[in-house]
Amino acid sequence: MIRLFSATDKVFTSNGDLVLKPIKANVHKADNKDYYLNLETDLEYIDNIVEGNIVVVNTPTGDQAFRIGNVQKTKNKISSKCYHVFYDSKNYLVANADVVNLDCGDALALINGNTEPQTIFSVSSDIEDTNSLSIIRKSLYGAITDVLSAYGGHLVRDNFSISIKESIGTDNGIVIRYKKNLKDITCKEDWSNVITKILPVGKDGLLLNALNPSADIYITSGTQYDIPYTKTVSFSQDLKREDYNTDTEYTQALIDDLRAKANTYLTANSIPKVNYTLKANLEHLADIGDTVEVIDERLGVDLMASVISFDYDCISEAYTEVVFGNFTQSLSGFIDTVNAQTERTVNATINNTFADSIRAYGVADGWTWRKYTSGIVECWKKKTVDSTSLTWSTLITGLNDATFSDTFPFSIADAVINANIDECDDTGWIANIENDTTTCSITVVRESNTGDMVVNICVNGRETS
Repeated sequence: MIRLFSATDKVFTSNGDLVLKPIKANVHKADNKDYYLNLETDLEYIDNIVEGNIVVVNTPTGDQAFRIGNVQKTKNKISSKCYHVFYDSKNYLVANADVVNLDCGDALALINGNTEPQTIFSVSSDIEDTNSLSIIRKSLYGAITDVLSAYGGHLVRDNFSISIKESIGTDNGIVIRYKKNLKDITCKEDWSNVITKILPVGKDGLLLNALNPSADIYITSGTQYDIPYTKTVSFSQDLKREDYNTDTEYTQALIDDLRAKANTYLTANSIPKVNYTLKANLEHLADIGDTVEVIDERLGVDLMASVISFDYDCISEAYTEVVFGNFTQSLSGFIDTVNAQTERTVNATINNTFADSIRAYGVADGWTWRKYTSGIVECWKKKTVDSTSLTWSTLITGLNDATFSDTFPFSIADAVINANIDECDDTGWIANIENDTTTCSITVVRESNTGDMVVNICVNGRETS
């Protein structure tokens, strides 16, 4: 049941002023970001769908209130983007609030108790870590954003109750299987935080060579790409000098702690973060943070991920879209701030179209490679050769036996059925070679400074071993 309440109502246990029968009522909810209702009605409700009134709809987490705003009227319908009443927090001002060594719950209580006017919200948190921050002339909404940035956690919005929890979600054994509830999947990769070589910096600028100047200040990941991803990262350290007998013991403990933290960071960030968008109704999904398993044996997909956003149809009481993966965007301002991102979009439908996504990738014997769930394999190789030994026939032979005079990480079968040179001059050429399962693109360019011929080879084919 979808109910309409007046702008000043705070309790939503009754049927309200009116029971609505909208054309559309879709809720979008994202972890620490947007939470709103897209509402459409016919003109019967033209006097009711007005700025400030509240619409209460059934959601996966119970009845939730959304404030009507941005009303648009046409000759056929009325539409509004109604934000959750949590966003009323933008209307309260915190002139000054100093949080000093408080846990997250006490910080929220201090801020919520120093607004003008006094808020109607209740606040809580289960995060016990202490922190300090200063809030000066910010809205309650902005202050809560600062608390999230300082303490971390997940924002839980339940009508006029605001909570920040250390973890959210449950594992309800949700399994998505092909031909049952898998309709469409989109894969998005975020490479903005990838790092394969790190220069860690610890307390007071400590480096890994603090006790041994000849020691390496870098740590290198076993995962490497053609493009280097080298960064410096600073880590906080809470070790105390009084817990150690000598300065040397203390410094060594700091070095060991810094190395451990850097290795953990490197392991977590040596591969890109991946999110999947799935268009399916998941009957047992409860909320943001829930665990979802996707299985498609036909494509070799078996992945576990946490739900980070969903779209829910309040009329049919079904999910229309779920986003799950191993990363979310920045909390600050609840605005997406993706600095470097690539996107690969594929469709999986029940009429034999297959979904594809990167299943594994890395470097093997000098080749950079990707394996897709469909069995497609892509490999790249860059090598410099003497121009006199660069011959067309050698490259064709190389495709047949999948060596190119180097160890190829995957075998590519079948004989060459087509080979052509698209361009040829004294500075280089481009070739495309095809067989039954493989397309090979080869670019050869003479470098102006050395005169060497640089070969770039990309093989795209189906995995045969």
